[in-house]
Amino acid sequence: MSTLDELLSGLPVERRERIARGAAEMEREAAEYRLRQLREDAGYTQKALAVLIGVGQNRVSQMEHGQIAAAQVSTLRKYVEATGGELELVVKRPDGTRIPLAI
Repeated sequence: MSTLDELLSGLPVERRERIARGAAEMEREAAEYRLRQLREDAGYTQKALAVLIGVGQNRVSQMEHGQIAAAQVSTLRKYVEATGGELELVVKRPDGTRIPLAI
């Protein structure tokens, strides 16, 4: 049985890049869903959560619609903690190793 990496290595570069872009888009969409799900599971509307963490409702909406990278880490932490979670940051290096960061 071949691994996914072995299968991908046999494809033309442009096809591998297209697959990588698709995978990144799917991961972004999944992140949006996960944030919204955290909020809904905690019983908050966007407006109620925004008031709780000290931002506008539009900021909560933006984060839930893919603008997570533009959010300040402190805002994201407040969002996650208000919904019962704990934020962890991890650096993913090009070689695939991961380094957890204390925040």
